[in-house]
Amino acid sequence: MLVIGKALVHCVFIALSACGTRSEQLLEQPGPGNSVQVAVSVTSDRDTYAPGDAIELRLELQNDTDRPLVLDFSTSQRYDFTILGSEGDTVWSSSAGRNFMQMLGQETVQPGQNLLYTEQISPELSAGTFQIVGRIVARASDLVDSTVILVQ
Repeated sequence: MLVIGKALVHCVFIALSACGTRSEQLLEQPGPGNSVQVAVSVTSDRDTYAPGDAIELRLELQNDTDRPLVLDFSTSQRYDFTILGSEGDTVWSSSAGRNFMQMLGQETVQPGQNLLYTEQISPELSAGTFQIVGRIVARASDLVDSTVILVQ
């Protein structure tokens, strides 16, 4: 079963490798008695990097509907970026080693507005292909997208 899981990760990783640096996913955000479609996208400033280069990451949620989107959070953390290696292993995470206040919070994205999180990072990556996953960590949501970069 572990072999099948790794093979599946490789297939997904290879399929994502053809996507480039801009990726977008339409998601249905559940709510009481309704659903709102929003677009979540992760981008990097380039497709290819040299080892040690700084990487500019963007995680954007766009509300193109006619209703506000309310996001509930259980901590002060609002997003997380993770870099996965070719085996699907986590090689870097923006939340690793950080502490977040345990407090309820809320973000409201009005119709036609967007929510943008950016981070400039300099992870120690060796040559290879990496998947960058961006996630808005709101409760009861699946606001996640990914893109692929090459380090050479």
